[in-house]
Amino acid sequence: RNSSCAMLQRSAMAGLGLMRSNAWHLVRCGSPVRTVPAALSYRLLHRPNSGEGQVTSARHAPSLASQRLHCRHFAAGSSNTSSSIASTNTTPEPSSNNQHPPKPSLAHRVREVAPGVAAAAIICEAGFAGADVLGAQLLALQGLSGTSPISGIPVAILLGLAVKNSGLVSAKAMDTLTPGLQLCKTTVLQAGIVCIGIKLSAVDILTTGAVGIPAVLFSIGTGLTVIPWLGNKLGLAPRMSALIAAGCSICGVTAISALSPIIKANQQEISFAVANVVLFGTLGMLLLPYVAHALFPLSQQAGIFLGLAVHDTAQVMGAGLTYKAVFHDELAFTVAAVTKLTRNVFLAAVIPWLAWRTERSTGGDGAKRGLG
Repeated sequence: RNSSCAMLQRSAMAGLGLMRSNAWHLVRCGSPVRTVPAALSYRLLHRPNSGEGQVTSARHAPSLASQRLHCRHFAAGSSNTSSSIASTNTTPEPSSNNQHPPKPSLAHRVREVAPGVAAAAIICEAGFAGADVLGAQLLALQGLSGTSPISGIPVAILLGLAVKNSGLVSAKAMDTLTPGLQLCKTTVLQAGIVCIGIKLSAVDILTTGAVGIPAVLFSIGTGLTVIPWLGNKLGLAPRMSALIAAGCSICGVTAISALSPIIKANQQEISFAVANVVLFGTLGMLLLPYVAHALFPLSQQAGIFLGLAVHDTAQVMGAGLTYKAVFHDELAFTVAAVTKLTRNVFLAAVIPWLAWRTERSTGGDGAKRGLG
């Protein structure tokens, strides 16, 4: 009976000291006892040696590492006795295979982009064929004959805009064409610009670029000075003015994309700046080749004008190709390409300067904001 009373007393003490045991286990093992049976068992088996009023000496005290190892063995042993309770507190970890979906195969990627690429090719060929027909009719009205004076590039662009906004293509069909069209306007277009650059010789770049550098510096300086001043007069936000200045002075959407995260521009400011560059750049690509031919008698002058007046690199290439196709002037196209590439070189110097100027004009916190 005495032993039974002693066991009952020890159990009562263990129940009363449950909270204390859990905290002690947390200190020794780095994690709490998760179930009541495990806590009681741990209390009974691993309670401190205070029955005789003695404290374990430091010489016999186990190290913290050995205590943690012992706790892990204890937890493993006690898990069998409390498996029914512990199973309700554990959740299976997601498989690592489900976190990373399999990469689509090359055949799947080809099938995904093929409709859009085919549609872009059809529009392109239809644009060039339509330019030849329209040009021949225009010459016939004047009693002339010869090569079409209309370039296929602007006709293809206008034809694509007409098809997209005419409602002939359903939303479902547009979703099917989008991956291929996105590929054409990014990777394919950039590859074409690279191929044009490869065709330029080092001598052309050095001679033509040296002639155009003063004009490039004057154009960039004017854009970076006049556009922010004009934007301030019109009540535009300083960040929006900086984005428009970068897009018009350097290299269009690329400059806007490079500057926007540095000055912390919001989505509305970025959208307005991109829309400005795309709209006026497209209009310039369509109209300025004919303006350049009317204003400048020399090929170098026309090429420099096109390289400076049109915003984006792809738009400059389109304007140069139009001038080359209509007026049979290879030199003007080469000068336009080199002049635009020279403008792009100044991106690395202009972006930090615009960021510093915008930071100073906004006081560092964007407090001075106009529209947008």
